[in-house]
Amino acid sequence: MKLDGFGFDDNDLTEEQKALLAQRLQSQKNDWQEGLAKQRRLRLNESCEHGVVCVACVKKQFKQTINQDVSEEEACFIHDFCEKHQYDVSEKITDEGVFFLESMREMLEEKKKQVTIQADIKAKTDRNRSKAMRSLLHDDSESSAWEDGGRQPASSDDDFSSGGLLYQKKKKKKKKKI
Repeated sequence: MKLDGFGFDDNDLTEEQKALLAQRLQSQKNDWQEGLAKQRRLRLNESCEHGVVCVACVKKQFKQTINQDVSEEEACFIHDFCEKHQYDVSEKITDEGVFFLESMREMLEEKKKQVTIQADIKAKTDRNRSKAMRSLLHDDSESSAWEDGGRQPASSDDDFSSGGLLYQKKKKKKKKKI
C-alpha cells in the first residue's frame, strides 16, 4: 500500500520501525493534548480583571452563595457549560443555587459515562482492526484465494456457472463463539 505524499511503501518498514513510528506519533499527540490542557488551565484560572469569570471565582461563589464546596473538575465543567450556552454563571448560582449545582453534577457524571463508553468502543474497534490486520498479514492459507480470485473448481451441489466454467464459492471457516 502506498502512503500518500511520503513516496515510500509501508511494506518497506520493519515491524520495529512501524512500532517506533507509532510510539513517536502517540508521544506527539500526548504532548499536544498536555499543551491544550495547560492553556485551558491558565485561561480558566486567570484573574477576573477583564470581567471574565474564572474557575476560582466559580468555586468561591458557590461557597459564598450556597455554602457548597465545588471540586476543580466541577468548577471547570460549570464554567465551560455556562460559557458554551452563554449563561451568566453568577446569575445561575444566585437564582438556582443547589438545584443548579446538582444538575451540573448529574451532567458531569453523564459526560464521564459517555467518555468511558466511547473509549471502550474505540478500544474494541482497535482490537478488532488489529486482529483483522494480523490475520491478513500472517495467514498464508489465504494467499491462494488472492491468486485465483477466491474461487476453486466446483464439486457436487454448491456449483454455479460463470462463463461456461463451473466454480464454487470458497467456504469460510466458522469461528467458535466463546
